[in-house]
Amino acid sequence: ATNFGNMTPHYMPNGTRSGGGAGDLTRVVQMGGDDAPSRVNTIVYFTAMTTGNSTDFGDLTQPASYVGSAYNSTRAWRMGGYAPSRTNTTDSITIATTGNATTWGDLIQVWRYSSGCSNGPRFVNMGGDDGQGMGSGETGYWNNTIQYFSADSTGNASNFGNLWNARNGLGAMSGNA
Repeated sequence: ATNFGNMTPHYMPNGTRSGGGAGDLTRVVQMGGDDAPSRVNTIVYFTAMTTGNSTDFGDLTQPASYVGSAYNSTRAWRMGGYAPSRTNTTDSITIATTGNATTWGDLIQVWRYSSGCSNGPRFVNMGGDDGQGMGSGETGYWNNTIQYFSADSTGNASNFGNLWNARNGLGAMSGNA
């Protein structure tokens, strides 16, 4: 690997972790994250074919870290996260144009540490930590729920089924749609 560029300190002064990623043939996008000691609502992007530092894209509807994300050739979605407690909000951006995110719909329940992917007409959120039954000093809770949204119109998530085993912090990839 070689150095591509840096997250511009003006937008995320302490660096960031646990944000959502997305991209198309032109842009690579970073949405939200944990910028200790707080969460951020910042969205930045890099131009995919040239090296360089990040550029401001816009803002999420709320600060969020430990988010799920998905994207297709047009849009990117930030799903749930921690803001400053678990949230069920899903945001959307159009990757080709900069600007602030808009609310797309809600997950079935509050969520963080989930994963997502898209086949183009649908995007999916799976696994995660819904915090059920946990109290102070929690160490995490794994869930097996899979839920999906239509990528063509705003609305809330629908149940898609279940993972074989409950998980959080999953990795997922999308096809080229």
